[in-house]
Amino acid sequence: MPITMQRTLLLIGCLLSAVSLALAADNAAISAQHPMSGEELTGLLENSLRNLWKVQDGTLTVEFERNLPPISLPPGEPSLRWTTQIQQPNRRIYPQFEIRVDGQVAASLAIPIRVKWIREVWVTDTPYSARLSFRRTLSRSSRSMF
Repeated sequence: MPITMQRTLLLIGCLLSAVSLALAADNAAISAQHPMSGEELTGLLENSLRNLWKVQDGTLTVEFERNLPPISLPPGEPSLRWTTQIQQPNRRIYPQFEIRVDGQVAASLAIPIRVKWIREVWVTDTPYSARLSFRRTLSRSSRSMF
């Protein structure tokens, strides 16, 4: 049975409707995404490094050595997962990590970062001598741990 012109036009109309619905769904998903700011990513990295390195005192800050690429995330709570192993605290690291939203990978990044960990410690300004008491030579000072 040959396809008539009316059936062909009906088929083309259905295909165009399906394509326009798919495009509308994609546009809705894209418009629901929001850009992630550098401050948000810095906070995720600082919290993750603080937990990884078991930093309990002092301040740990992260600075990016390059400009961040634009990162768009779907709605939800972002989290960070390391994809490279960071074994010990270091001043400069080049980590690879994933940003996940509700358990799904939203972005994979590799960005060189500079880490500062500053805490208050006891220091002395004179060499140790058995004749001097530590009370006169010790003072508290904020120092970098790297």
